[in-house]
Amino acid sequence: MDKNESARKKGIFERIGTRVDDSIYNILNGLSSVIFGITGLFIPTSDVLNNIKNSESFIGSLALIFSSYWIYLILLGILLLIVGSVGNSREISNLKGKIKKLSNDNNILKKAETNLKEKIDEAEQELVETKTTIRKLNLDSIEIWLKVYSKQLELTNSDRVSLYYEDNKNLHILSRYSINPRLKEIHKQKFPLDKGVISDAWQNGVCYKVIPVSYSDSPSQYIKHCEAIFGYDEDEIKSLTMKSQLYFAKAITDADDHIGIIIFESYNPNLFDDGKKDEVKSFLESSSSLLTNLIKASKKFDQEMMNKTPSNATMGDEEELLKLAKKEAKNG
Repeated sequence: MDKNESARKKGIFERIGTRVDDSIYNILNGLSSVIFGITGLFIPTSDVLNNIKNSESFIGSLALIFSSYWIYLILLGILLLIVGSVGNSREISNLKGKIKKLSNDNNILKKAETNLKEKIDEAEQELVETKTTIRKLNLDSIEIWLKVYSKQLELTNSDRVSLYYEDNKNLHILSRYSINPRLKEIHKQKFPLDKGVISDAWQNGVCYKVIPVSYSDSPSQYIKHCEAIFGYDEDEIKSLTMKSQLYFAKAITDADDHIGIIIFESYNPNLFDDGKKDEVKSFLESSSSLLTNLIKASKKFDQEMMNKTPSNATMGDEEELLKLAKKEAKNG
């Protein structure tokens, strides 16, 4: 308690000392004014002037002036005024110097802030470009996998394969491959989960459907079968770029949760005859880990592009995915 009290008193005296130091020249000017005021009131001016006037010499006049103690008060007042004025002048000069320095420092800080903002903008732009590159690399790895596996299955220009991921109760297409450029085109990006092969595969894990008649042979019969099997209306069926006869879809799972779907389509209803369907199913199950990683990465990139949030993915991660895709396709 004594130490605290002592420290408190010390702090008080330090503050008082600081304030006195800061205003000492103003105090001196004030004292000089007081002295001049007192001497002006109390000096017997008429007597002094008469004595000086009656003095016979200049030296005598000086002797009379300095024989009065009032002159010393006046001299003290003059001295205090000079010291106070010089001190205030120096203080003002110092303050101007400090203001100039602060102004320069402020300009430097503003320039540094501008440079920092420019660097942040550049870093953000580089981040966007890097994320775009990473996303493209991930999509390229998906397309490579689809392309290699399509060749392994000997798919023709009458076939195609597409990979989708689920988000907010819709399927979004990630990639599509076909030897036929027209069938490879992507027109619709989002598909509902409550219709068609997608709905069946999403609910049951696997969907295999064959339409007994081709659209080119009998459009009306094809539309009738698709309406009954998939729940699409006539306009939706007619708008399909590829009016396939064979559909084979399998859900991609992550810890028993469906996260995407891969769909094979063909104009050839016999594409997966002779046990080939089971081979494809087994291969997709063995590739589940790779497909899961590719789908999860793509979903994350797409969400980040929409939300403009920072990504935790690295280029190294996606290069590893690409290596895995090539290796998996080669081994398959």
